[in-house]
Amino acid sequence: MQKWPYSELSHAAKEAGGPEALIQKIKDAANAAGYRNGLNIGKQQGLVTGSMATLAAVSLVGGGAYAVKKYRDHLRLQHDSSIKQAVDDEKLREMQAESDVAEEKLKTALAQHDSVNPNDPDTQLPSDPV
Repeated sequence: MQKWPYSELSHAAKEAGGPEALIQKIKDAANAAGYRNGLNIGKQQGLVTGSMATLAAVSLVGGGAYAVKKYRDHLRLQHDSSIKQAVDDEKLREMQAESDVAEEKLKTALAQHDSVNPNDPDTQLPSDPV
C-alpha cells in the first residue's frame, strides 16, 4: 500500500470535489473494477457450464442415437432369424414329404416283389403291429 503525504491526499480530495467525493470515486472505481472482474469470471464460468451442458446434450443425443441403432439392428436380426427359421422349417417339411414318398414307393415296390416272390424270406416286410 502506498503512503501518501497528507498534502497530496488533500490536493486529490480537492480536485475530486471534497473528501466524500474522493471516497465515492474510489468506491465507484472499485465497483467498476469488481464488475468487470465479476463479468470476466461469469463469462468464464458460463463458458465452462455451457460447454459441459453442450457436451452432456451431445452425449445424450449421440447415446440415444446409438441405442436406437442397436435396437433396430436387434429387431432386424430377429426378423432375419425368423425368416431363416421359416425357410428352414419349409425345407424340413419338403424333405420329410420327399422321404415319406420315397418310403411309400419302397414299400410298394417290396410289396409287388413279395407278391411275385411270396416265399423269399430276404424280401418279406415285417408285419405292422396294430
